[in-house]
Amino acid sequence: MSKLTFKVCGLNSARTLNALCRDGIFVKNIERIENNLFFISCSKHKEKIIKILNKYNLEYEFKEKKNIFESILSVSRIGLLIGIVLSIILYCCIFCFITDIRINGVDSLKENEIRKYLKDKNINIGSVKAQINCIEIEREILEKYDFSLCDVKIVGTNLELNLKEELNPPIYNDLTKKTPIIATENALITRIALLSGTSEIKIGQSVKKGQLLISCKKQIGDSVMETRAIGEVYGRVWREKEIFIPNTKMTSIPTGRIEKAYFIQIGNYQGAIKKPSFDEYTYTQTSIRIGDFLPVFRVERTYYEQKIVEQSYVQEEIDNMINQAKKDLINENEEYIDEFSRSWHVERVVDGGTMIRVIVEFEKRIDIYA
Repeated sequence: MSKLTFKVCGLNSARTLNALCRDGIFVKNIERIENNLFFISCSKHKEKIIKILNKYNLEYEFKEKKNIFESILSVSRIGLLIGIVLSIILYCCIFCFITDIRINGVDSLKENEIRKYLKDKNINIGSVKAQINCIEIEREILEKYDFSLCDVKIVGTNLELNLKEELNPPIYNDLTKKTPIIATENALITRIALLSGTSEIKIGQSVKKGQLLISCKKQIGDSVMETRAIGEVYGRVWREKEIFIPNTKMTSIPTGRIEKAYFIQIGNYQGAIKKPSFDEYTYTQTSIRIGDFLPVFRVERTYYEQKIVEQSYVQEEIDNMINQAKKDLINENEEYIDEFSRSWHVERVVDGGTMIRVIVEFEKRIDIYA
């Protein structure tokens, strides 16, 4: 049984104790400190003690201390225990089923075919994991489709299929065929490595796409023989990108007005959220988890009013856009670049703003068999 610790304010402590004893109330650990009387009694006498203290118009306060058994069997702890048990049961139930199917290594068309195949075998989200035979699925997929690799496994509650399509057959060139080498694009020649044939261009010369670079001729004395052109040609090429920057832009600036809204979020569901009184705004959001096990949050959203104004671009913003365009051009051509040379930009004024053309120059191999 729990115990009550009382603190009673009054001058006549003896009268208070006599009244309690006459009513059959057992008290212990009696202590008087200045005008305050302290004592301990059991919780079953709570109503009697309060009635006597009210009778004498005494000011009091008390604290209840439960024993270990009552603390364990309190409503909050029982509710917590039930929540833990239900969560474990729910987790075990969910863990027995497939919650997601992931197919890696193929394009969307092949992925749809594999998903249809799995659906025909009654393998979907919600299927029981114990009823899925990964080895059988691997064997049937390899027989039905042209894959060089098929790895099927269950990871947690996910069914994962890692696939790899057959490699493309190698391209064989007929080395006996007399084929010349031509340019793949416009360029300024920087290097020539000639193994067989006759070079029709020189270093520093500009060439156009499709122009002959190495012909199938070989000069031997006064006679000319046909041979296969073999060699490599490198040149400087250019990539460009245009950016339009208007004279002004619409941007938002804070006005200083702030409003707050509070709501309860359960999992990812937020329900109805109160909007601010102003039309243009940004907001920040913070949340506090209410329960230890259930995903219930108290969310505070702070709205900041914004005002739309018309502004001009500052030079720093323009420089950032130009630098980003240069990076994009380099990244888009990264696999072709042998040596990066330089970059620059050209500006011209047009109606409503400025058109900026960004140019990147780099060296790459430009030869191909005709």
